[in-house]
Amino acid sequence: MFKKLALNTLLIGSCIFYKSFQAHSQEVKLNYKNIVEQCSLDSIHKNLIEFEKLGVKEVNSMALKNTSNWLIDKYKSYGYTNIEKDAFTKSGDNLFNLIVTKTGTIYPDSFLIICGHYDTKNGPGVGDNGSGTVIILELARILKNIDTDISIRFINFSDEEGGLIGSYHYVNEIVKTAKQKIKLVFNIDAVGGVSSKINNKVVCESDQDNYPDTNNTESLIYSNLLASCIEKYSNLQVVMGKTYSSDYMPFQDKGYIITGLYEFNQSPYAHTSNDNLENVDIQYIYQIARGALGASLIFSNCNE
Repeated sequence: MFKKLALNTLLIGSCIFYKSFQAHSQEVKLNYKNIVEQCSLDSIHKNLIEFEKLGVKEVNSMALKNTSNWLIDKYKSYGYTNIEKDAFTKSGDNLFNLIVTKTGTIYPDSFLIICGHYDTKNGPGVGDNGSGTVIILELARILKNIDTDISIRFINFSDEEGGLIGSYHYVNEIVKTAKQKIKLVFNIDAVGGVSSKINNKVVCESDQDNYPDTNNTESLIYSNLLASCIEKYSNLQVVMGKTYSSDYMPFQDKGYIITGLYEFNQSPYAHTSNDNLENVDIQYIYQIARGALGASLIFSNCNE
């Protein structure tokens, strides 16, 4: 009886929540388009070139350390000062996640997390996950001086390739201890496409068949909203898919609401030395950045 009542309450609340989001997105449609136009193909391309040059970013490599320092310098250049290192160890290696916080104007203790990993495997990882990394940087650059109701945490996770090690550490040690009010986790992983193919579709992921299932309904609502933003602010078509095997999963395990983006044409070069700039589609990454920015503005209740 209690489970049925709780489910009905969740469904009713979700419907109200979705209607309010529909109204809000219509109200700010034109202003959001103006902000999305600030997305820069040149900025994304430049950052991806630099990411590739940093090399193979595996655990205990100088390339991984240099990449973390490169990320810190990028965030500082955008004007961020609230930059934290979430340190952890794996087999004696010292690693850290990078956490950059933009404080909300109305609900500073409520968070939208925009995340992706910056480590790579067997190659420079331009697609997996340089693509997600440079999109997160571009969102951070543009959102820096835009007021949002809630706070945004841009998180670059380390050692995703080793089994989501960095994100599990963050959830189990930081989120659990601080009891953070996380509104949504928006993960961007492997969205580089394949340069030899027509890249006109992207996968919007929702939580479908994972335990616990109490967060599934709202995950689908947010993922549908993400899909509408992709179609509104980019030239891409949307394919709906399910979340799996990336840095949103530790949050899902604790019952948080998650959504994410993933390439439709899955790269055959992932985890190889050929995961390089030549084999990704820069225009595709740019279009995904536009849609992701539009969604992030709505997710964080932008007031512009």
